[in-house]
Amino acid sequence: MSGALAGKRAIVTGAGRGIGAAIALAFAREGADVAVAARSHAELEAVAAKIRALGRKALVVPTDMADAAQVRRLVDRSIGELAAVDIVVSNAAFPGPFAPLAEVSFATWREVQAVNLEGPLTLLQTIAPHLLARRTGSAIIVSSIRGTNGVPLGGPMPLLGGPVTLNHSQVTGNTAAHGGGIFNFGGTVTLSATTVTGNTPDNCEPPGTIAGCTG
Repeated sequence: MSGALAGKRAIVTGAGRGIGAAIALAFAREGADVAVAARSHAELEAVAAKIRALGRKALVVPTDMADAAQVRRLVDRSIGELAAVDIVVSNAAFPGPFAPLAEVSFATWREVQAVNLEGPLTLLQTIAPHLLARRTGSAIIVSSIRGTNGVPLGGPMPLLGGPVTLNHSQVTGNTAAHGGGIFNFGGTVTLSATTVTGNTPDNCEPPGTIAGCTG
């Protein structure tokens, strides 16, 4: 590997399996220390063991993205135990049931909204002052094509991103020279180039296929 992330510290949510685990391991292979977050402690420990086997530090922080206090604790622990955070990846999501929308309960709808919309917002709001103070950093938002391209019995999953639009410098303002970035994978969460750290690159890229990953 190139060591492109040597010395960097990252937070990855939804890191117990699938895309999140693949991102966390890719970061470690490139030299980053990684705080991994998800609801499953056992899955996080398995990913953390692989990160440590690569010679990198892994911090396990079980986190329910629907719980704002837990999200804030994730950021605080990551900053405290990794000394700083350079990259945050909001990947955790709850798709809800594959069912006709008419059969989706309001309780499920609210849970999808709490995890998929409010969780990432809390994460970005909490980490933004740290990135701004350090004058550097990147936020990566992983979403789903289901937010724009519906599928049969897709249920409430489009809440993963379709309604989210945050406008210019809405959170912290302009840090154009600070080397930050916001990246949206999947195409459903709309974040302007300055949502988290100012006037920074705003990219929307499909993540492609990850070997062994089904979701």
